[in-house]
Parts: sequence; C-alpha cells; structure tokens
Amino acid sequence: MKIAGIQFPEPLLAALRDGRLVVFAGAGVSMGAPARLPSFTDLTQLIATDTGKALQEGKPEDCFLGKLQHARIDVHKRAARALTRDGLAPTDLHIDLLRLYSDVRRVKIVTTNFDLLFEQAADDVFGSKPEVFRAPALPLGKNFNGIIHVHGAVNRPDEMVLTDADFGRGYLTEGWARRFLVDLFRHFTVLFVGYSHNDTIMNYLARALPESEAGQRFALTEEDAPQRWQVLGIEPIEYPKRSMHDHSALYEGVSRLADTVRRNVLDWQREVTELAEKPPSMDEEETYIIEDALKNVVTTRFFTDAARLPEWLEWLDKRKYLEELFGSGSLSERGTMLARWLAAHFAYRCADDLFLLIARHKMCLHPDFRWILGKKIGLVEQDSPDEKVLSRWISVLLATVPDGVDQNVLLWIGGLCVKQGMLESLLQVFDAMAGSCLQLKPGFSWPNDEDNDPSPKIKVDLPLRGDHYSLNKLWETGLKPNMAEVAEPLLGRVVSRLEEQHFTLRAWQKASSEWDSPSWRRSAIEPHEQDKYPEAIDILIDAARDSLDWLAVNQEEVAARWCVKIAESEVPLLRRLAVHTLSVRTDLMADEKIEWLLEHIDLHDLSAHHEVFRAVQLAYPEASSGHRVKVMDAVLAYRWPDEKDSEKERRAARHRFNWLDWLHRVAPDCELTKQALDDVL
Repeated sequence: MKIAGIQFPEPLLAALRDGRLVVFAGAGVSMGAPARLPSFTDLTQLIATDTGKALQEGKPEDCFLGKLQHARIDVHKRAARALTRDGLAPTDLHIDLLRLYSDVRRVKIVTTNFDLLFEQAADDVFGSKPEVFRAPALPLGKNFNGIIHVHGAVNRPDEMVLTDADFGRGYLTEGWARRFLVDLFRHFTVLFVGYSHNDTIMNYLARALPESEAGQRFALTEEDAPQRWQVLGIEPIEYPKRSMHDHSALYEGVSRLADTVRRNVLDWQREVTELAEKPPSMDEEETYIIEDALKNVVTTRFFTDAARLPEWLEWLDKRKYLEELFGSGSLSERGTMLARWLAAHFAYRCADDLFLLIARHKMCLHPDFRWILGKKIGLVEQDSPDEKVLSRWISVLLATVPDGVDQNVLLWIGGLCVKQGMLESLLQVFDAMAGSCLQLKPGFSWPNDEDNDPSPKIKVDLPLRGDHYSLNKLWETGLKPNMAEVAEPLLGRVVSRLEEQHFTLRAWQKASSEWDSPSWRRSAIEPHEQDKYPEAIDILIDAARDSLDWLAVNQEEVAARWCVKIAESEVPLLRRLAVHTLSVRTDLMADEKIEWLLEHIDLHDLSAHHEVFRAVQLAYPEASSGHRVKVMDAVLAYRWPDEKDSEKERRAARHRFNWLDWLHRVAPDCELTKQALDDVL
C-alpha cells in the first residue's frame, strides 16, 4: 500500500492487523519539533561540553563516553540533564506511532531513547499509560505489551546504556538486552523508525538480529542505500525528501497509516462505499482500501452493498478474490457473500460479464456457487426475464452439473422453463434430471452363496439426479400438457437414458437382456395397483409410455417406427414399452398385431410376459383362425432354454399349458384353443 509516497509492504500491514508488529523507535523520532532532542552523536557532544575533550569524526560514541567515564566524568547525569527540560513535549511521530495500536493494552513499542515522550504521548492518545519496562528489568521478548526502554530511561540515569562498558553488559556479559531482543526478533515483525543504518546503536542491535526471516524486519529510512540495510536482514522502506532535513513525508506517511488502521466501522463503510460505487481505481492507496476491506466479512459487505459496475468482476478476479468460487473446498463466509453478490446483481443485468468470468475459470463452478446462481436464476422475481439470457444460463448450469445427485437447481430452472413456456430448455433440464449417478458400495455375500465368483462383492446403485417429486413436477406441469410439441423429442431422450442405465448396470451386475432391475421392479407399463409406490425412474417409464400412446393416436407412422426400433432393443423396459404400444395402436387390425408380435417379440420373453399376455388378450379374440393357429404353433414350439436341466420337459410342458390356458380364458369359444388344451392334458 502506498501512502504519502511510502510503499508499505503487505507483510508489515498484515502484522499490524494481526497485532504482531513491534515499533522500534530511535533518536530520530524525538528529534523533530516540539521535542527537538539530540541524536546520540549530538548527545555525546553535549555530555563532553566543558570537559576539554571532543568526539572525533568517525569514532564510536560509546567508546568516547567510556573514556569520559574513566576520567571520572558522570556521563549518565550529564545525559539526563541534556534530555530534560521544562515543557518538553512529544512529536507528532510519537503520537502517530502509538496510534498504530487500537488499544493501550496492545501497544508494543521498543525504544533505545532515554526520554519519556512515548509515555506522555500515550496519555494524549489513550488517556492512560501502557505498562513501562526499563533496562535491565526487561520482560520476555516473545510475549510482552507496553513501552520498553531497552537502554534505560532518564528517570534512572545510572541504568542508562551509554558507554562501551554499558553496552558490553547489556549485550555481552550480562546479556539482558540481547536475550530480550533475540526473542523479540524471532517472534514479531519489527518496524525500525528513527535509525540510520550506520548508527552506533544500530550496530549493537544488529548483534541481536537472528538470521533473516523474510518479511519480518523493516526500517523506515531516508537513505538510498538499501543494500546496507539488507545486509542486516532488514528491508528498507524509503520515504521521499524534498530537502536534506525534510522528513514531512515520514510524518505524513505514519499519520496516514495510523488513520487507516484506526478506521471505525462507519469510516470503513463511508470509504468503501464511496470507492465501490465508482469503477476500480488505479490509485494504489484506494486499491489498498478495497483490498483490505475484502479481507474482513463485515467490510466485504460494505463493498457488495455498493459495487454494481461490471468492471469490478475482472478487478476482483485478477487479484484472486474470486478463486474459491471456482474451487472445490469449503466456501468461506466471505466467498458465500461474493457469490450471492454476483448472482444478485450480475446474473441477468450483466450476464455476459459473468459468463466471461466463468469462462476464464474453465466452467469449474464451486457447487455452492452453482447452487446460489441456480436459485437466483430459477426463482427470479421479475415477470419476464430475457429468454435468450435465461437459455444461456440453463446451458451453463446443465454443463456444470456436479458428480453427485443434484435436483434443487434443476428443479428451480425447470420450473422457470415451465413458467416461461420454454419447452426446448425444459426438455434439456428434464433430460439432465433423468441422468443417473453411479454409486458403488461394499456388498454382502451369504456364507452359502452359490456364486463361485471370488471377486469382492460390490453393491451398485444408479439413482437419478432428480428425485421422484422433482421429475414428476416437471412432467405433470410442463411436459405432459404439451405432448404435441414434446412427444417425440422427449421419447428420444428417455429411451437414451434407459439404455444408458441398462448398459451401466449390465457392466456391474450379471444382468442379461432377460433381466434388468428397473424392469423387474415395475409390475406393468400401464398404471397398475402394484406400482403404487413409484420411484424416480417410474416417471421416465410413464413419460415414454405416454409419448408412445400420443404418437400412436396422432402420428401413427412415427409410432410404428419407434415400436420397431425399441422392440429390437436389448433393454427389457424398451421391449415392454413396444409391446404396450402395440396394445393401444389403432393403425393395425387384430391379425396385423399378431403378425407384428410374432415377428418382433419372442412370445416367451420373460421380462415382457405381462405386456405380451395383455397384447394377446386384446388381439387374440378378434384374430382370424389362421392367426390363432400361428399363436398356438408358437406356444407349442416352446422348449425350455436350459438343456442341462433334468426337469426341462416338465417345465416346458407347464409353460405351454399356462399359455394355452390363458388363450382359452381370453377366447373361451375358440374350438382350436380347446382342442390344443385337451391335447396337452
């Protein structure tokens, strides 16, 4: 984030938000007005006043002060007097560095200054002082709050760290300063303010710096010598200067940073709303405000409440704020909020922009985002949504159906298709709901299972994507009332779905063309009392049946072609549908129905026995004697299929008897049937 010409790195800002930032303040913080306290070099020269000794240029201050101490000059008292005067007041920098913290209990200020200006400033900022620690009595560096005078303070002059001997005790022999700082640097992010890279004090601090951990140590500096800071493992943050002694950018930058972190809810709402109502800005500071707002649920809501321009979609996407909407993990609260915002304000009004966003993510919608979009689109409140836009959304939602069972979104958009009279789209939705989802589960084998297959038992389920209620609602309200428009295309889709399910089941089960679980559980193709507890697949069977029935009455040639096609299918349900349709066709006379049945269907097809018996029941009484003979010949020609069965003759005879008995029941006056029945008794 760039403020007042200063580029504050994101890791520093993150540490500030998370309460992990320590401000490390040097002499430069107290050198401005109104404090105007001296630097360490100037303080050394003040201490040497009237001693007859002078600090030589380039020589370390601590060594010089050590020599004065050996000459029995009380450097500590002299330093305290130089740093104390009536009316001494903190600088704006003291105040603004404290303002970086939201509460007096969160303050983490470490200073090598001896003055008490941070304590004074704390009264102005918080109305109270934080806890204060002075060397050598320092807290644990890994866990502290307050103001830490790591080199002592003027109210205890004798403990101030000034001479080389003082520094030696603090950093070497007694090591209390080094221990504190090593822990601090390892556990917190640190911002140095008021130091030069070649300060004597910075040279001592460098001894406590552990190996650099990227993004943990920063220094606000006027110098254009980044490599010297980087050698210490410190990342320089440079501020601009208009003249040699102009540090106004530093003051303004810290002040503005404090304003930013101390925004209250109303401030956030005002600023975010103002920016979100406009197109995305190229200004770095405004960009940061929006980016920072999007890291918090409350402030994200301010953005979504105000942003309505489609330019924000690309802006957010480029910065990865919408990534989770196209992933597979759990959707965060913020992600859910953004998903609802996109659906509510762009699904219809700026649909193309949202389509483009989805395209950039290769159509990989998060299931929750898809659900939110589907609900908004399917339960649209406006009376007449644009049909073209709606059709496009339906195609997108159908193309992104998740692997698991999905019905709510499909039901919503299907219901809207019914409401809008969009039959082609409704057929697409119904077809998607008719698709099945393969589910594999561990099976179970009985101890005396006759199956010698040594492979593990697996239970196979193929539930439809739509449940019975959802499919039936679309069928009854949208498709069934419009058979003239949908009968043949609907039939084609249902036939494909039934074939698809059969062949999938056959791959996993020992299913032959004579056995199929969906067919086995359906007692009759026509409505039947034994089928009073329907499942989802029953809607497909009903839809195919009613479509064939309608075609048989209204488009006889089309119905005839379909009957031939599905009668030759391997799928038992389709063969049953063909025979059922034969019973309702009006284009064939009784003899023609007998001919068709004998040509296209095996009378002894076990899976279709109900429909075959029913078709014969309706045609046989009206058939000519010649065609009755053909039926009886086909019955008497029956042989039991299992040649190894020792009971094959008895079983075949029983089957032939049942057929002849049935024919006698449907045509009791037929002498041919009576004679054939007498012959087998």
